Amino acid sequence: MSDAKQPEKSPNPTKPKKILTEEEKAEKARAKAGDEARKIAEATLSRYRSWVMKIKGRYAFRGQANAGWTLTTSAYRRLMRNLAPEPELMDGLFSGYLHELVDDARVRFPIEIGEQPDLKVMARLQHFGSATGLVDFTESSRIALWMACQSAKNEKGEEMDGQVFAVPLDGEHVKEVPDNMVSDGKLKDFFSTCSDCFGRLWFWRPDDGENDRMFAQQSVFVFGRPEIKGDFVNSMPDPIPAATKREILKILEGQGVLEAGLFPDFSGFATANGQDRDFPVRGGKRYQDRADSIEKDCMNARDEHASLRYEEHVLRGNFRAREGDFLGASADFGRAIELDPQRAAAYNDRGVAYGNLGRHEEALADYARAIALDPQYAAAHNNRGNALSEMGRHAEALADYARAIELGPQDAAAHN
Repeated sequence: MSDAKQPEKSPNPTKPKKILTEEEKAEKARAKAGDEARKIAEATLSRYRSWVMKIKGRYAFRGQANAGWTLTTSAYRRLMRNLAPEPELMDGLFSGYLHELVDDARVRFPIEIGEQPDLKVMARLQHFGSATGLVDFTESSRIALWMACQSAKNEKGEEMDGQVFAVPLDGEHVKEVPDNMVSDGKLKDFFSTCSDCFGRLWFWRPDDGENDRMFAQQSVFVFGRPEIKGDFVNSMPDPIPAATKREILKILEGQGVLEAGLFPDFSGFATANGQDRDFPVRGGKRYQDRADSIEKDCMNARDEHASLRYEEHVLRGNFRAREGDFLGASADFGRAIELDPQRAAAYNDRGVAYGNLGRHEEALADYARAIALDPQYAAAHNNRGNALSEMGRHAEALADYARAIELGPQDAAAHN
C-alpha cells in the first residue's frame, strides 16, 4: 500500500452552472421586464389614487387614450376637420350644426324617434356614433382610468400616453339638467350662441334604464360648449405612461373593471370579440378544460332545485363577473354565503360585484363582514377603499388603502 497522501475532497464541491437555452433566457428576460412594468404600473396607480382623493366634492371623470387630445365634443372635431372655421364663428356654427342634426334625424326617422325630446334624441345619436354636442364622462374614477389605458397610436405606430380629466358637478358654473328640461327642454336651452349661456356647462345622467351601457359605465353627459377647458377642468398632473397601460388594465380587470362589463349591450359584445382584440385565455387545453368546467356548472344551474356546493357557486360567480354579468355574479356569491356564511371570500367577491352595479352601500356592508371574519384580508381592505373613494369618502378610503398595504400589497392586488 502506498504511503502517499491522498488529496482531500472539498466539503462543498462547486455545482456546475446551468447553461440556459436561448428560449429560457428569453423567458427570463420577459419575466424581468414584466416585473419592472408591474412596479411602474403600481406607482402610476398610487399617484392616480392620490390625485383622485385630493379632489373635493362631486366630480365626473373622463379618460382619453391620448394625452394630446383636447377635451372637445365630437361635433367640434367634425366641424374643425371639415370647415376649420375662425374661432369667433365656432359658437354659432356649433349650435346650428346640432339643431340641423336633430331636425334631420326627426324628419328621416319619425318612427324610430317618435316624440322623444331633443336631449334624448341627441343621446341616442351619440350612442350610435353620431358627432354630437355631448361629451361622455363617468362618475367612476376607475372606469375613467380604464378608458385612458386603451390603445392610441401616433402616425409612427407608437403608443401614446393617456390622460384623465375631472369636471366638478357641484361647481358654480356647472348645472344639472332638471327633469322638466329633459322632457320639455329644447336644444336652444342648452346650446345657444348667447355668450352668457356659454358661461355655463350642463350635466345630465340618463336614468330611464333603457341603456345598459350607460348604467354599467356610470355615465354622465357634460355639454353646453364646443370645448371644455379652463376653470371647468381639473386634469392629472402627470399623464398615464404608455408603457404602463397594459399592466394597469390587468390590475383593473382583477378589480372587475373589464370591457365585457362596461359594454354589456350587443354592439359592445361584438366589438369586444373582434379579430383585433386579445384572446383572454392562453393555451388550447386550458381553454378546453375551462369550457368543460363551465358547461358542467351550467348544466347544474338549469335545475332550480340543484344544491350546488359553495365552491361551485363561487366558481360560477367569478365566471359571470368576468363576463360582465355582475347581477348574476352577486346572486351566486349570495348563494355561496347562504351555504357557508363563515367564509370571508364570498363576501369580498359579492362586494366587488355590488360595486360594479353602483350599489356601494351594499358593497361596504359585504367588505365589513369579510374583514370581520378575516381581519388580515388585504384585498377586502383595498376593495373597501375603492368603494369609499367612489362615494367621495376619501379619508376613510386612505385608511383602508394604508391597511391593505400594511397587510401585503401583493395580496391586495392579486385578490381584489
